[in-house]
Amino acid sequence: MYLIVFCGSPGSGKTTLSKEIAKEYGFNRISMDEMKIFRHGELIPFIVSSLQEGNNTIVDSLYTKTAWRKELLEAIENIRCEKVLVYMDIPLAKCIKRNAGRENSLDAYIVEDIYKSIEKPCITEGWDRLEKVS
Repeated sequence: MYLIVFCGSPGSGKTTLSKEIAKEYGFNRISMDEMKIFRHGELIPFIVSSLQEGNNTIVDSLYTKTAWRKELLEAIENIRCEKVLVYMDIPLAKCIKRNAGRENSLDAYIVEDIYKSIEKPCITEGWDRLEKVS
């Protein structure tokens, strides 16, 4: 069983890639935006439930802070699954451009603030694999 978690700025391609993976491989997809959830901690019960039901699960959210990722990993520490973090390391200009083309786009300065505040993930946080998309 797999848990794939995305980490990256708005406009980095998290939603597009997570939808493609979910569709192609039959993953249960959990999206912070689509669920209208505003705090990462509020996602955790949905992620835990999906994994406990035996579902391969993919999480489409920012997860830009180490503390948010740690909270998730602690919540699933007793669930046997391959924990994969996908870090969307996309240039700021590209994120701003992609975001501007969205229906509910954020102001460019917000995308820039989030981008600059990303705490880059590392395997030692507790991930089984860390994939970087550039």
